[in-house]
Amino acid sequence: MNNKPIHPVFLNRLRDTAPTQDVTLPFTPTVDGIDVWLQNLPALNVTIIGDNLERASNAILSSALNTHQKFALTERITSNLYIYFDECIKEVLDTKFPLNNKLVALTEKFFLILDNFIGIYISIIKSKEFQSNQFDNNKAVKAIINQQQQAVIIHRAMSMFGLQQLFSSMAYRPSAINTWSEINALLCIAKANNSDERETGLDKHCQYISPTIIDEFKKINFTHLSLLNRFRQRDILNVHSILNNEPSSIITSEEKLEHASFFIDLHKDTEITNIATYSEAATSILFFESEKLVQYVSDLGLTNNKKSLAINRSIVQKLLPCWQKPHVRQFSRNEDAKDITIYPGFSNIVNKLSPNDTPRAKFASKLAPEKDTPFGLSNVEVVPIDRDRYTHGTIRSEKDFVRNVKESRHNVVNADQIWSKKPTISKPNNTQHLGATQKNSSASGFMFTVSADNKPLLQAAELIGIEHNKTSLELAIIRRLDNTVNEAVSLGVELIAPNIKLAIICNTDKSIRSREVLFLPGIERIHQPDAIIGLSLLENTRLTLELKIDDRIELYDISKLVETNSVFTHYTLQKVIKEG
Repeated sequence: MNNKPIHPVFLNRLRDTAPTQDVTLPFTPTVDGIDVWLQNLPALNVTIIGDNLERASNAILSSALNTHQKFALTERITSNLYIYFDECIKEVLDTKFPLNNKLVALTEKFFLILDNFIGIYISIIKSKEFQSNQFDNNKAVKAIINQQQQAVIIHRAMSMFGLQQLFSSMAYRPSAINTWSEINALLCIAKANNSDERETGLDKHCQYISPTIIDEFKKINFTHLSLLNRFRQRDILNVHSILNNEPSSIITSEEKLEHASFFIDLHKDTEITNIATYSEAATSILFFESEKLVQYVSDLGLTNNKKSLAINRSIVQKLLPCWQKPHVRQFSRNEDAKDITIYPGFSNIVNKLSPNDTPRAKFASKLAPEKDTPFGLSNVEVVPIDRDRYTHGTIRSEKDFVRNVKESRHNVVNADQIWSKKPTISKPNNTQHLGATQKNSSASGFMFTVSADNKPLLQAAELIGIEHNKTSLELAIIRRLDNTVNEAVSLGVELIAPNIKLAIICNTDKSIRSREVLFLPGIERIHQPDAIIGLSLLENTRLTLELKIDDRIELYDISKLVETNSVFTHYTLQKVIKEG
């Protein structure tokens, strides 16, 4: 039985779901009929599953079924929706942007299906059966849809918005314009039914659903605060898991909390807002306190689990400011339209900086014996022949030696062939680049767009090289990625260095493995030291590095680890003056 009437203003904020046409159901409209249909669905073909779910959800939404039928039938196919959601996540995970045509079609299909499911549950909430009571033989009031069922229906609708938000984040898509109006209205309806904190028992083992309506509401709002378009997709899933597993760490109250950090006006169509902007009391305000959540995530960053330490620290550094204070732009933007060329990823930047010779070949030439060296046993160096036939620069450890021995089995050679062959320098891999249009710039970076018909090469938090009019290459990192339907991918990048060079770590005592790094020359006027960026942590940071830069060997000590994450490692350096 309803404890409070549902105010029409809340219902009016929900979408109109009146059927426009009667669509034929793909199954008999009974539980048995839909079970037979579900048994015949393919288990692994994501395309066919999507087509069938779209057909079924559209038919349930559009058909003139009664409320109880809609509820029963939709509940039966919801488990298949979660299976489909899992498959869609796997398809887009670790992908690059702009999305290819196959993934564009998949994401559009998923959003359409989810929109149908949201529409079905909202149509039930707006139905007379949901809001009306009837009398039994003893003239006692009895709800047509009881309070537990009402809680489940509202919870379903709210959780569908959560799925929509998570998949939008994974695809770097902005939220729908009217989302907050409907989400806030659903919580108001749940509060009117005293079901906002009721545990509905809904899919307890589903990793995407929170235990209660208010927990789902918290997760949706703090996911929004997290600015997930700055994260890699696996980090997005980690953030979602944190919020899904720790809803009790976020305290909510209709009374102003002493340590409230955010608030939301449930009677308005607005999103969650930092408490710094709160000015006047209202009966429709819900306050949020996030201190426990911040402490929980801070503790994650201090975990001793080495496998998750780096990524947890990266998440912590990005999340904590979002959950504590308002997001404020540090520098103003200036209109600065121009065409640029970008080189996404470490390997493309390295290839761009070494167009005529590979770094490996450069390093190998340094160690190759001179032609005029007299032959003698003391000059003999036994080296396994690999397929590249140029191995001096690659053998820096026992592991490298074993690898080259294994590779040498592909080459059947004799002594005459060995001595008669001339070393050949392999050409670098093709450098992949994209044309882009810069829109504006600030003191810290740029904003530019890449058209949707480009090859998918872009990822959030990726290093990129930026070339203006074929001048020197600037180094930046993608700090924001937004992907819009049939339009350009928008990127916000932070400038790391206005000029970079290719360097090779080539310590002759083999104390550190040889590798390519990007050398960032220091800028004396702003007291910015020399630095290097590589793909991994160095084995020993207390040793002096021998860096080959522009065919010269320079010595550097490592001063500080600036940043390490799943993409790159950044160290500052102190130059060592050679004696003599």
